[in-house]
Amino acid sequence: MHIHRVQFPWLNSSQIGAVDSDPFDNLREALSTQSGSICIAAHSAVLESFCDLLSNLIGTSLTERLLDAVWDRNKYGTAVRGD
Repeated sequence: MHIHRVQFPWLNSSQIGAVDSDPFDNLREALSTQSGSICIAAHSAVLESFCDLLSNLIGTSLTERLLDAVWDRNKYGTAVRGD
């Protein structure tokens, strides 16, 4: 999220990433204060950076294998990919 705070200044909330709080709850709260299109853009940018970082750390193949299990699931846990 630090990388994207220039593009999305509201990610600079002092609560996001605070040691004594749940960072995912704080991110969820910050995202909920934004309009739909801004929220989607920020979420996509952060998620893409996470995937890129993970891929650089452990490799693309392992990253894909790890994330494939959760990547294309809807809220009911059913795969939504059409293959």
